[in-house]
Amino acid sequence: MTEQTSVQGLHAEPVLIFDAGTQEEAEIVHATLVASGISAFLDHVEPSPVAGAVDPVFGATWRRGVYVHPTDVDAAREILTSTQTDDASLVAEQEADGTTLQDAERRANSE
Repeated sequence: MTEQTSVQGLHAEPVLIFDAGTQEEAEIVHATLVASGISAFLDHVEPSPVAGAVDPVFGATWRRGVYVHPTDVDAAREILTSTQTDDASLVAEQEADGTTLQDAERRANSE
């Protein structure tokens, strides 16, 4: 790899990997990626609650993007798709686990 190629790689345009509906959702996705070793960052954090109050359209359309480096796109997508679960999976997991609420409370209280 030439020096010019490596410099261009460092300054590559970040890729939007997830456009969240809420700031909280963006922070969860960001934390998931970072915990998995992917360098990610949030863009356009709402500047203040006043922004939405002053202009409701602005508040409703404010983008909460999670971005990664282009070389991390495939890994980030794999992480995000592997962490998604549907209702059927959750129900199956719950049915497979014989732990009742009372059992869980007893365990939590005994620790």
